[in-house]
Amino acid sequence: MTDEDLPKRCVRRPSKRLNKGKAAELRSLIGLYAKEKDDHLRALAPKTFAEYRGHRGYRDQLLRSGYASPHGLQARMWKMAVQDAHETMGKFWAAQAEDVKPLVHRKKHWSEAMRHYAFWLLFSPGRVAALYAGETPIPSLFTIPKEERSAVVKILGREVRRRVRRLPRVRKARSACFDTDMYTVTTTPTGLQQVELMGLRPRQRIRVPLLGAATIAGNLRVVMEPVERVVEVHTMFDLDQPADAPDGGDAAVDIGQSEVLTDDHGKRYGKGFGKLLARASQRDLDKGRARGKLHAVRRKALARGERAKARRVRVNNLGYQKMDRRRQRAQAECARQVNTAYNEFLVHRTPGRFAQEKLDFRGKAKSKAMSRRTVQMRNTTINERSHFKASAAGSCRQRVNPAYSSQPCPRCGYVHANNRNGDRFVCLFCGWAGCADWVGAHNLRNRMDDPEITLWMPKDRVRTILLSRFSQRTGEAPDWKPQGDCSGVQDSRHQATTARRAVGAETRVGGGGESSTVAVMDHPGQPESETGKEILGRRQGRRDGGKPCRKGQDHDVSAAR
Repeated sequence: MTDEDLPKRCVRRPSKRLNKGKAAELRSLIGLYAKEKDDHLRALAPKTFAEYRGHRGYRDQLLRSGYASPHGLQARMWKMAVQDAHETMGKFWAAQAEDVKPLVHRKKHWSEAMRHYAFWLLFSPGRVAALYAGETPIPSLFTIPKEERSAVVKILGREVRRRVRRLPRVRKARSACFDTDMYTVTTTPTGLQQVELMGLRPRQRIRVPLLGAATIAGNLRVVMEPVERVVEVHTMFDLDQPADAPDGGDAAVDIGQSEVLTDDHGKRYGKGFGKLLARASQRDLDKGRARGKLHAVRRKALARGERAKARRVRVNNLGYQKMDRRRQRAQAECARQVNTAYNEFLVHRTPGRFAQEKLDFRGKAKSKAMSRRTVQMRNTTINERSHFKASAAGSCRQRVNPAYSSQPCPRCGYVHANNRNGDRFVCLFCGWAGCADWVGAHNLRNRMDDPEITLWMPKDRVRTILLSRFSQRTGEAPDWKPQGDCSGVQDSRHQATTARRAVGAETRVGGGGESSTVAVMDHPGQPESETGKEILGRRQGRRDGGKPCRKGQDHDVSAAR
C-alpha cells in the first residue's frame, strides 16, 4: 500500500473574524483563482485529458508556450490551479467509471477477455475520458480480438456519454489551494497561530489568524464562508491505524430512520436520530409552505404593477442566508449522530469486517415525509463516515447488495413486502415475529460471503434466488402467496394457517423435503418480542371489538410496510 492509498483525515481550522479589507482581499484572490481553474477545466476536454497521465504534462506544455495567467495570478498560484483542475477532472471520470461498473457485472454473456478489457478501461480516468471522446484505448500488456474490443468500447462509451450531462465547471468561487511554498505558519508571543497566504502581489502575504493550535502541514485548501467574514483552513493528514487488527469477528449493520444503526445482535445505535430527522423534515415543510404563500403574494403584486411591494417581500422574507444556516446546523447534527453511532458500534463489537448495505437512494419513496427524511439523512455522509471510521479502527467495511434485505424471513426464507410493518416483522408464511431492523442486519451479514448474490446484481434476480431458496427449504412453490388481501386484510383461512405455523406446527423445512418443527424464535437482543400467535390474537381481539369486517375479509395479519 502506497502513501496515496492510506486513509486520510481532514482537519478543519476556522479563522477568527477578519476585518473588511482582509476579507475583501481573500475574496478577490479566491474569485480569480476560481476563474483560472475554470479556464483549465474547459481546456482539459475529454480528449486532451486523456492525452496526459498527470497534471505535470499539461503544465509543462503551458510553460513551453510561455503561458501567463490572464487573471493576474502569480506563477505558483496558476500552477496550483492547473493541478486542482486536473484532479477535479480525474475524480469526475472516476465517478463515471463507478456508475458504469455494474453494467459489466450484468453482462454474463461477455467472455473473460471482454470483461478484463472492460475493467481495464474503467480503471483509469483517462481511459474513461477517451471512451467519452469516442476513442479506442489499446492495452499493451494483454491482447483482445478486435471484434470483442470494438463491442466493449461501443457499449461502455454509449453508457458513459449517456450519464454525462455536463462536464465539470466552477459554479461558485469559494476555495483556493496552496502548497507548502505558498504559505507560512507563525505563532505570536501570545500563542495565537497564524497562516500567511500568498496573495496577488509578490512578497506580500495575507495574514489569517486561526482559532486553536494544531500542526499544519502539506497542501492547504482555504474555504471562504458565504456569510460571515470567516475562512476555514483544511489540511490532510495520514490516519493513524491500530497496530493490531480487531478480532471481533464479522458483523453487519442496518441503516434506519428511527435510529442510525442496528447490528446483527439487535443493538441499536443513535436512537435519537429519528426525532432529529422528523423535526428537520417538519421544519422544512412548514417553512416551505410559508414561503410558498409569500411567493404568491409577490407574484400577485408584480401582476398588479406594485413593484415596490414585490421587492419588499423578496428582500425581507424570501432570502436564503438564514434558511441555509439552519439547514447547515441540522445537517451537521445529523453527521454528528452518525459519527457517534459508528464510534459506539466499532467500540462495542470491534469487528474485523462488517457488512453494510450499498446506499444509493434513488427514485421516489413511499411518502413525501419519508422522502424529506431521506434527504436529511444524506447517504453521502453515511458512506463517508462509515468508510473513514472503519479505516480508523482497522476494520473493513464490506458493501453488500441491499435488495430485499428486510423482507426475507430469517426462519423460513419467505419473501414478501408485507412481512414488514415499520419496525415490526411478522412472516406471512411461518408466523415468525421479530425486529425488522435486526432482520435486515441478519440478512446483510449472510450476504457477505454469498457466492450467488453479488453487489451489482439486479433486484429482480435477487428476488428469484431468494424465492428459489425458500422453495428448497419448505417444499412450497416459489410463487406461493398468502390467500386473501395481503395489503392489510387477510381471510380467515390464512389466519388459521399462520397461527398454526406460529406455535410450531409440523412443516417441511430443510433440503430434501425433510420434516421438522418450525417454532417462533426471537433473535438475540430483541426486547419484549411477541410471538406470531400473540400478535395474531391481539390483532384479532382488536378487530372483534372494532368495526366489523366486510364480507370475505378478516383482521390485519400482515406487517405491511
